[in-house]
Amino acid sequence: MTTTETLTYEFRVDGHLDDHWSAWLDGVTLARNDDGTTTLTGPMADQAQLHGLLARLRDMGATLVSMRALGDGVRMHDEEQARPHPLFGRPVRTRRLTLRAGTAADAETTFAYRQLERVGRWLTQLPTDLGTYRATFTDPARLAATVIVELDGRIIGDLMLKVEDAWAQVEVAEQARGRQAELGWVLDPAFTGRGYATEAVPRCSGSASRTSASTGSSPAASSTTTPRGG
Repeated sequence: MTTTETLTYEFRVDGHLDDHWSAWLDGVTLARNDDGTTTLTGPMADQAQLHGLLARLRDMGATLVSMRALGDGVRMHDEEQARPHPLFGRPVRTRRLTLRAGTAADAETTFAYRQLERVGRWLTQLPTDLGTYRATFTDPARLAATVIVELDGRIIGDLMLKVEDAWAQVEVAEQARGRQAELGWVLDPAFTGRGYATEAVPRCSGSASRTSASTGSSPAASSTTTPRGG
């Protein structure tokens, strides 16, 4: 059985936070800095805890200035390691593109275009540090939902495809399992305006059964949640 390390993270937010916020933020250590920022430090047991803390910072109106992994922590078992996308066990080809399951090796290439401001403005967070981005990208749940878009062997974008349970009353909950798909996509701006998203998204949707996809307001990034047909 293999293991991997979960990391202690350091977050820096704008403004001085009072100590009472520590309990609400999973017991992180707070240090108020002379430049008017607060540094929060603490171990994250898994990516779910990390994203939960980031969500709480957002909800309390704190502006995240930086985030980095410090490199120490506890060990996780390989059950939490990334698994390939269940719908893309083998590559799927369209007229011009190849769609395949994402791997940890794709982190650096996808970071190159996701760190661009014109891409990041459409995402929940603009990544600025490769190490932190790599930790997020290789989170087992995240990577298991990632589909890479290639053009002639070159990565030009990535998609997120999650098959989820739809909302349903208790009496018919079983019938709602796996009946909804959440789909989002990001393209390298150098390859937008050529119909690649229009080509990739329907094919990706089709792999999750009969899903319909809508076009977002940005040619570089968008998302949709749609019901799956029977």
